[in-house]
Amino acid sequence: MFFDAVTVRVVFVALLAFLIDGGTTVFAQVKSSTFYSTYDARELVESRKYQGVDFTYGEMGDEFEVSSEPKGMSLSEVPGGRSERTKFISYGCRIQTTGDDAFNVADFLDWLAQETIKQIEGGKGVVGRQRHKRGRRFYIEYAQNGFTGRLEVDADVTGKDQMSLDVEIIESGGK
Repeated sequence: MFFDAVTVRVVFVALLAFLIDGGTTVFAQVKSSTFYSTYDARELVESRKYQGVDFTYGEMGDEFEVSSEPKGMSLSEVPGGRSERTKFISYGCRIQTTGDDAFNVADFLDWLAQETIKQIEGGKGVVGRQRHKRGRRFYIEYAQNGFTGRLEVDADVTGKDQMSLDVEIIESGGK
């Protein structure tokens, strides 16, 4: 009888510790889609070995979250509560402007848009509207994991062999 009570307490304490430490992800609310949390234009270009652009020049970025829920309440407590997150990254790139394989901004953005769509769809997401302004920018609207978002990519040649690539993802979702 004594061992049964001790066993029950030990199991209870172990379960409680698991829920507090390792198991909290079971109860944690997902704050973004897989695409939002993993998309990195520089990594995509480097892993697919796109030629003519070098991202070692620099990067600046920021991420912030805007929520429409009342103070003191979580999304799960607010009927129809929605949250919006925004991630902005600006890359400074060097581009190869001479030779047979000289960098072409329009071709690069078309390629990046197609690779981005593959990443969204490969992660069980759905691509909605999209628009390309050839040689300057594109946007893609998507839905994944109960979230909807919009990716905007803008390229600007800023010097003889330099380009800035601005990537912004705005995503919203809620319970």
